[in-house]
Amino acid sequence: MLNISLHGIKKKEGKGLKYRSRVDIVAAMVQSAVGGATKTKLMYSAFLSHSQVEEYLEFLRAKKLISFIPDKKRYVPTDRGIQFLKMYGEIKDTVTIEGTPELPPMQRPAPSEVEVLEEENRTPGEAVRAARNLRMDDLKEVG
Repeated sequence: MLNISLHGIKKKEGKGLKYRSRVDIVAAMVQSAVGGATKTKLMYSAFLSHSQVEEYLEFLRAKKLISFIPDKKRYVPTDRGIQFLKMYGEIKDTVTIEGTPELPPMQRPAPSEVEVLEEENRTPGEAVRAARNLRMDDLKEVG
């Protein structure tokens, strides 16, 4: 069972990124479940591994913040989960100091190579041939 607490936001050494607290992760999962979400969507939206999302889902269901709809295979927030999101937002607003940098908003993962190739309508072989034909001057223009 998870021990939810507000600690755990500390700077990584040598980087400007911060660790998320368990409360932040719970809020991200409950927020993602609004409108219905698969386990995979929850996993990707909170940037968790499969084993981590399983552990958090067990916790969320035990605390009655999220429920599972078997026939739709979707997780949805309960009324208590919605109330939690409102309180979380109020607390976050209360403890945020104006002028201090906040965590950057969550970003979508970079597209896979396959998605990039599909967007450019190239096969992998065409992409390799195009890359071999690049000159150093071409690379400088791209970067």
